[in-house]
Amino acid sequence: MKISLQKKELSDGIAKTLPAVSQKSNIPALEGILLKTKGDTLELTAYDLEIGIETSVFCTVAKHGAIILPGRIFSDIVRKMPEDMIVIEVHDSLKTTISCRSAVYDIIGLSALDFPEMPHVTGEETISLPQCVLKSMISETIFAVSTNENKPIQTGSLFDIKGDALYVVAVDGFRLAMRKEIITNENDVKDFSFVIPAGTEKEVMRLLSDADTPVNMVVSKKHIIFTINETVIISRLLEGNFLKYDGVIPKDSAYKLKVKSRNLQDSIERVSLVADERLKTPIHIKVEEGMFKLSCDSAQNRSYDECEIEGDCGVLEIGFNFRFLLDALRGISDAEMYMQFSTPVSPCLFSPIEGDNFLYMVLPVRL
Repeated sequence: MKISLQKKELSDGIAKTLPAVSQKSNIPALEGILLKTKGDTLELTAYDLEIGIETSVFCTVAKHGAIILPGRIFSDIVRKMPEDMIVIEVHDSLKTTISCRSAVYDIIGLSALDFPEMPHVTGEETISLPQCVLKSMISETIFAVSTNENKPIQTGSLFDIKGDALYVVAVDGFRLAMRKEIITNENDVKDFSFVIPAGTEKEVMRLLSDADTPVNMVVSKKHIIFTINETVIISRLLEGNFLKYDGVIPKDSAYKLKVKSRNLQDSIERVSLVADERLKTPIHIKVEEGMFKLSCDSAQNRSYDECEIEGDCGVLEIGFNFRFLLDALRGISDAEMYMQFSTPVSPCLFSPIEGDNFLYMVLPVRL
């Protein structure tokens, strides 16, 4: 194989695939990136048996072929190359020469035949939606994904299709985050659901743009394929029964208060400056006279602030982990929202003034 291409093109391709390169594996090929020519493009593929990423870049091909190069050192070499044309030449001994101007490296690759075959996905369902929409749905829920490996199914997000609506839901036992968007159901897709690992969501979100160009998802029983422009991501799905989220969200709340989202976020950020995170110091919210009166007491410090609200619930005192509140508020782009309470020990809900495109639920802590 002998090819030449611009450094930027190659760097971008490596950056997209590198997260799927295994850090340490008993299978050496998993620690590498497969390079394979096809037409006038170079295909780069990485696969760690959990997630696989494949992308392609334009190149000039003098001789077709394929090689596996060690991912980390290959990335480092290209990153340090001058901003010019890079030439990659594979010799019969699998020795690979990478050169650019006066810089020349010789590294030993592996046969392309050693690269494991990625799962073959025959899609049972296909979903398409704008990249900007999927990006926002993931970014505004992924913070609530559980890190508790004792409940593997909760270490990912539920994608739940109901009619022409897509729900993305994450839970961790202390909070719930849900986003809803209307999707185009041209293929009359039946209701179904699947759970995507959080690690896959992060890689997908990294590759998504803020444009309304489409991203396609092909879903089988055990795997999902994302096609994002010229890049393909394939990932396993999590198996198990996800929490029936409809059943844990309170249908009615005793009190419904309107609050400006940014004002409340600013108040919580100010008050939480004295919180001791090692001791998980809660913030205390006292609701009275059209005001949230927020305070936090740590071993040596105390803070206080106020935030105006609309609505009345008498006098109510409730405590929260401030991180949980801030995570939810940072995912809300609406200027105003509703906060719904019932008792000091029942869940608090964040919901939009109009519509139902998001819902966050946070459990309080006992004061």
